[in-house]
Amino acid sequence: MVHADRSADTELHRFINCGKLSTRGNSYQIEANSEERDAVAKKLSLDYVDFIKAEFTLTPAKNGLILLSGRVEAKIRQACVISLSPMISILTLSIERSYSASGDPYRGLDSEPDEEGATARGTSIKDQPDPPELLENGGIDLGGVVCEELAVGIDPFPRLPDARSMVGDLFDVGQQGKKTENPFAVLEKLKKKLE
Repeated sequence: MVHADRSADTELHRFINCGKLSTRGNSYQIEANSEERDAVAKKLSLDYVDFIKAEFTLTPAKNGLILLSGRVEAKIRQACVISLSPMISILTLSIERSYSASGDPYRGLDSEPDEEGATARGTSIKDQPDPPELLENGGIDLGGVVCEELAVGIDPFPRLPDARSMVGDLFDVGQQGKKTENPFAVLEKLKKKLE
């Protein structure tokens, strides 16, 4: 188990010094406490985070690379963007990243590639994998990795399965020949349904 450094200014902090990794790699587990879950919920504009768990393996590789593989699981509550009703989601995210201490962002090229992926010398990097991320202070903040993956993995526009039909019923969507209701009457109906 990796322990948190409370002095860090992040929602979920678990720093691993990569200089101390075994040549066969090391495994780490993270489970966020209630204070950390509340901070993550606030940062990601969620109603509530029930749990966050993660498992990682860090393995040294050739050329000074550190390979990270792992999985993040979380149970969150968000508001449906159509009905505003609370909805629960369980996320399972797989992670594969590489890190380097050298900070060689262009993989040895002299200049940054242009929009087409070509460099000043005319070489192309389109088919090459993404360059490794830079180690910070000789390590990786696994808590930061968890937060980044959750931020990308959460549906920004969550909808309950029946939310579209609920809105259709309220606004008589697709039904011709019906009189359009007063918008305030529609809002009153919605309010009653949500109570």
